[in-house]
Amino acid sequence: LNPINNVVDIANYVMYETGQPLHVFDADEIQGNKVVIKKLDSGTPFKTLDEQDRKLDRKDLMICNAENAMCIAGVFGGFTSGVKESTKNIFIESAYFSPAGIRKTARRHGLSTDASYRYERGANPEVTVFALKRTAMLIKELTGAMISSDVVDVYPEKQKRTEISFRLDYLNRIAGKVINGDKVTNILTSLGFEILGMREQSYDLSVPPYRAEVTREIDVVEEVLRIYGYNNIEIPERMQSAITPRPALDEMALKNRIASLLAARGFKEVMNNSLSSEKYGSEKSNFVKLMNPLSNELSVLRMSLNPGGLETIRFNLNRKSEDLKLVEFGKTYEHGENGDFIESSKVALWCTGHTSNESWRKTQKETDFYDLKESLELVLNTVGIKTEKLKKTVFEESFAEFGMEYYFGKKSTARIWKFSDETLSKSDIDQDVYGAEIDWAQLVNILSEMHTKFTPLPKFPSMRRDLALLLDESVQYVEIERIAKDVERNILRTVNLFDVYKGKGIDPGKKSYAVSFEFRDDKKTLTDIQVDKVMGKLITRLKKDLSAELR
Repeated sequence: LNPINNVVDIANYVMYETGQPLHVFDADEIQGNKVVIKKLDSGTPFKTLDEQDRKLDRKDLMICNAENAMCIAGVFGGFTSGVKESTKNIFIESAYFSPAGIRKTARRHGLSTDASYRYERGANPEVTVFALKRTAMLIKELTGAMISSDVVDVYPEKQKRTEISFRLDYLNRIAGKVINGDKVTNILTSLGFEILGMREQSYDLSVPPYRAEVTREIDVVEEVLRIYGYNNIEIPERMQSAITPRPALDEMALKNRIASLLAARGFKEVMNNSLSSEKYGSEKSNFVKLMNPLSNELSVLRMSLNPGGLETIRFNLNRKSEDLKLVEFGKTYEHGENGDFIESSKVALWCTGHTSNESWRKTQKETDFYDLKESLELVLNTVGIKTEKLKKTVFEESFAEFGMEYYFGKKSTARIWKFSDETLSKSDIDQDVYGAEIDWAQLVNILSEMHTKFTPLPKFPSMRRDLALLLDESVQYVEIERIAKDVERNILRTVNLFDVYKGKGIDPGKKSYAVSFEFRDDKKTLTDIQVDKVMGKLITRLKKDLSAELR
């Protein structure tokens, strides 16, 4: 603790010695020679000891003189009323404050002081006078001061000690062992518990005032067992457990399966904090705010896994770990339209850097959108969801430069994107990062309703047709796939993009797509006439809807 001056140092010493915070005022600065405890209007300015100007809240308890505020009660002193080198007369204050009130005031102003730390956890109301006298005597002894008044003790509503009914059979049931009643009595009295009355197998206890955390019967059980010794409780020879029916879909087994698959592809699992900052949202964000946040950086529950993922990436990049594949299984939280709370489970993937380590120089390349897309679709295909049957659409988000979303029916199942330069700049990341997300609840619902079907190997051959299309740069592959499946649903099996070209021979603003189409009829052999007819319809639709040209 940094030394300030002999008077303040003595008050701090007594606080550490007794657990009771004290505040020493310059008595000559107490205007009107009065000390008043009250609340001031919201917005009232107040300068604290750290020379910061703060705006008070109507709920803040203040220690005032006849005209002005002198101290935020139990939290922080004022700049003008503190002890200075020129101070000749002092006024010592020792008080007990409500833990809830001090905690809310400290969080409201973003302050965490030695005093507030003790008050918000529950001080001992029976030590206030002792701590005051102890401080006065030490000041007198060490500074040569003279005590000029009697102690003034204002205690209109005496704090009652917590009383708890404690049962021996409850203790024995929790401990799994019968503990002698005399031993329990000795432990309780040694810890300062007052036994108000004893009945058969039961105690009426008064909790010591300095044990503010002991409020329930189970707390007393913990006190007894920690003194008795957990190592003195023998492990039973026979264990009993209930057999519970296994759900149709074991979510933990599914999670482990996905985690193992991704680990085999080089992904590392991370666990980020569920608490986040409002700076990661916008005015429209429906954050679930904490009533008593530890700091402004941890004031809300996260609405997305992305901020934590980007912070992890930045942390690693700053330590020269630049090739990253990360996965997180986590939850997000937000307010619904009706004010209710919505908790969602997600699986998030992030990739950045190179696809292989430096020793494989010939195959080393920058991670791109399609590397992550391959991993995402492998996960979906492995658990039984055929991605070629999912509807794919382009999505736009403020954090993404571009992205694609997978739909099962009308519900989004997964999506993948490239983070925008603006988003990465805010996170101090100077290399491309790609992200993907799976809606865990939607995934589980799909798999719960899915039944395994056996399909025999095809008896008839398939036919393939390729098209080289000249398109505007804004056209996405998913639009071609959507049109193809809309034109023919019966015999079209797969659509695949196998080449993209831009450059020499292609007009600016244009690109060339090479797309393959596979056809097969499971009941008969297809003819060229049938396939050519479908291809004719498809080419017509592509020209009409996408202004495509054949190369």
